[in-house]
Amino acid sequence: MEAIVKSSNVTNSKENGKTSYTLREEYDNEESKTVRVREVENGFVISIEHSYYEKEGENRHYKCDEKQYISKTNPLLEIKEDKPKIDPTDTKAVAKSISSFISGMTNKMIV
Repeated sequence: MEAIVKSSNVTNSKENGKTSYTLREEYDNEESKTVRVREVENGFVISIEHSYYEKEGENRHYKCDEKQYISKTNPLLEIKEDKPKIDPTDTKAVAKSISSFISGMTNKMIV
């Protein structure tokens, strides 16, 4: 059974000259997926979060899986441009993780 998107939004903000991007989708089954990319002094901090309820009835409990990555370059630009010449030790793995996570979402990232 596939969940239906209840709401979806893309935001970006700028603070102290640094830009942050957030893509969040909420589904009708109380599940949500969020990607955050925050620019810092020497690169970007990427957070991928998946919140959901596991099991049913009295055994039902809340779960939140989160992964964080550090990248020297903005991986959202790497996904958008789909460049084949990405340094595999730098952004490629992060961009691939974000890309596969976003592919499960119905909204496309606009940067």
